Amino acid sequence: MQPTPGLDAKLHQWFDDHADDVVKLAQDLISIPSVNPKFNPEESPYGEANVQEYIADYLHRLGMDPVLYAASDDRLNLHTPLNPEADRTIAFNGHVDVVPAGDERSWSFPPFSGALSNGRIYGRGAMDMKGGIASALLALRALHDTGFEIDGKVGMHTVVDEEAGGFGTRDLLSRMKFAPDGVIVGEPSNEEIQIAAGGLDWVRVTIRGRSGHAGWRFAEIYPQPFESPERDAGTSINAIDLASNFLQAVNGLERQWSATKVHPLLPPGITTISPGVIRGGSGLDGQGLPTLFNNPAVIPDSVAIDFDLKFIPGDDDSVRAEFEDFVSTWAKQHYWTANNPPLVKWEVADLRFPSMDTPFDDSLVTALSQSVEASGSAPQVTGFPAVADSAFYAAAGSAAVIYGPQGGGIHGPDEWVSIDSLKRVSRNLSLAALAYLDGR
Repeated sequence: MQPTPGLDAKLHQWFDDHADDVVKLAQDLISIPSVNPKFNPEESPYGEANVQEYIADYLHRLGMDPVLYAASDDRLNLHTPLNPEADRTIAFNGHVDVVPAGDERSWSFPPFSGALSNGRIYGRGAMDMKGGIASALLALRALHDTGFEIDGKVGMHTVVDEEAGGFGTRDLLSRMKFAPDGVIVGEPSNEEIQIAAGGLDWVRVTIRGRSGHAGWRFAEIYPQPFESPERDAGTSINAIDLASNFLQAVNGLERQWSATKVHPLLPPGITTISPGVIRGGSGLDGQGLPTLFNNPAVIPDSVAIDFDLKFIPGDDDSVRAEFEDFVSTWAKQHYWTANNPPLVKWEVADLRFPSMDTPFDDSLVTALSQSVEASGSAPQVTGFPAVADSAFYAAAGSAAVIYGPQGGGIHGPDEWVSIDSLKRVSRNLSLAALAYLDGR
């Protein structure tokens, strides 16, 4: 692999002349509403497709050959083919779907205006993550304009459905013959080079009780004469009571994990076990969920709790068994649950993010760190506290890094991205891709 002579200087000069072009790029992308239809079916179903077609047209002008195809629910993914004969390949990844704008009256500017104010671009998706996509697109243009032969060495992956669970990138990787050697996901990292992220599982625990009449709950709680009719009537087991006890136990496990499961690049306590959805009722429907009632006179015999469970890198293969052992141990402490153990279901809604743990000394991390330093900043190598599509690339064998612009208001009103940060990120992406592909 031979270094490309003189291109670093050409790239710096090119950005000195053209860095401002990222502003219009970001504004154009933000001004196309592309709310994930899973969150708001009333939104235009063509928003994501319109963004993808804009990106495809931009890439065509760079001599690239973008492929648009229908992923889940006929929503468009985009990728540019990578050359299997290349010594090394790298891809920029970004998602085009955004969350709903919410109450537009709480915004200082219309949420899809891409308004400029005080060095910021405002709008839904500005930070998460059309700003990152704009930076990647300008980086590709810089490589093209300065004479670098992209030729399948650098790819662009823009996907749908990240906000609902990463299904767009999962679909894209499942169709590719090979994953890129390296990938930079442009999520808003505040210009930190993030090389580690915990994994995420959605897990459902279903606890069964025994239904009865709430009027006889007293007989369930207080001892009754051995042969009294109240004793027989009070044999119900309230599943909500059991679930309440279970949640307290889970809280204790969460605190234990926070003290014993640590990673040097991730915040303390990252291993949360957050109860997000609770359903209670009597009986289970065809999906294994409690049938909901609005009559509290019926003692419920089933509760299903959906947890958002985070785990640190290295626990991908052990965390499920550990949690199931905890559930089993808890169940043995109550005579009823010992004989009617809870059910544990993983990958609720088909959602699971593996962890990411790219080594400090990986050549992609080195290339990006050196590019940031060459642009006059001190590189900061950290971890990502949430989950991102980088996880799926890491699981497929790619060296994965998260690197994106500074901003604020993510998923809230007045979301914004810094113009100066977009310029720096774009420059550093192009320099890093060049250094990585040159083997430096």
